[in-house]
Amino acid sequence: MFNFISTFLRKNLDYIFKYFDNLDLLSCIFSLGIAFFVEYFYKIIPCNLCYLERVFLYFYILLFFCYKLNFIKSKIFNIIQILNFAIGLIVSFYHLSLEQGWIVSSCDFDFANLSNNVNCAIVRFWIFGMSLTSLIFIFYLCILFLSCLKLVKDN
Repeated sequence: MFNFISTFLRKNLDYIFKYFDNLDLLSCIFSLGIAFFVEYFYKIIPCNLCYLERVFLYFYILLFFCYKLNFIKSKIFNIIQILNFAIGLIVSFYHLSLEQGWIVSSCDFDFANLSNNVNCAIVRFWIFGMSLTSLIFIFYLCILFLSCLKLVKDN
């Protein structure tokens, strides 16, 4: 299995990196779309950490358009992108740790007056047997890994 993945990546890495930024943007928009669909269609109120995890996706979308409009250079874009997704990964790992019971916290902080008294440790929605937090954690991990590969390849 690992041999198949490494062969696939070796053959298709240039093709993947050619469209990587556009795929990142579409992935972020898709992730936000799922989050809003679950929130408004199923009427599931997200916790504060869920809102915070979305901020990094919004920031990436803004960063992407600044890059495409030539406000920032490619290398700066890649570094900020890696930092953005690394911080998002840390936040989603903390959220996942709360959900899995690895750590205990009240999760009652209030940023920007968005306190909605929803416990961050309770999973309210599952897709394919995984919580949305674990899916966004995997998303951040994959995007961060590919972003680092792209930065190394560009140098």
